[in-house]
Amino acid sequence: MKTAGVVILYYPDEDVPEHILSYNDVLDKLYITDNSETRNEVLAEKIKGIANVVYLHDGENKGIAKRLNQVAELAIADGYEWLLTMDQDSYFEKDVAAQYLNCIAAFDKLETVAMFGVTFLQRETENEICMPVEVTELITSGSVLNLKSYAVIGNFDEALFIDLVDHEYCYRSILAGYKIIEFKNIFLRHALGE
Repeated sequence: MKTAGVVILYYPDEDVPEHILSYNDVLDKLYITDNSETRNEVLAEKIKGIANVVYLHDGENKGIAKRLNQVAELAIADGYEWLLTMDQDSYFEKDVAAQYLNCIAAFDKLETVAMFGVTFLQRETENEICMPVEVTELITSGSVLNLKSYAVIGNFDEALFIDLVDHEYCYRSILAGYKIIEFKNIFLRHALGE
């Protein structure tokens, strides 16, 4: 699986490089787009020093949907098939990101899935066996977007800016005949937005 990732930053804190390291090693490339109007130069240099990172910053907060669309287009142009979407405050525990991508690779009929996701509210199991469940919605953070289906389904809705971007895309994917799959055995450390 040729997989890239994206993290959208907004005035990130010092934990971001550590969070990135929890999944960066399973990606071929990680696009980091900083929505902060002013850039934290010290933190930006730390992030740019991480292997496989492409750091993007234009000094404008254009919302989540716009940045997801920009990076999805970049990833498609660069030949990637899958895109891991992460929030700046989210991370995986040791070896979980690799297990997650292995579960996706083992999934039968990948072409029928628009997006894979994880559990994040409560750890449901320590099971190493992949536990895919068809659902109607996922959160953006920790999701893996099928870029081939994205080309068919269309862009994330930029009118939504931040909230419900993920859910709207899932509903539209289902209406287009694709599945949304959550792995109950994959747990993401994630703080819900306020």
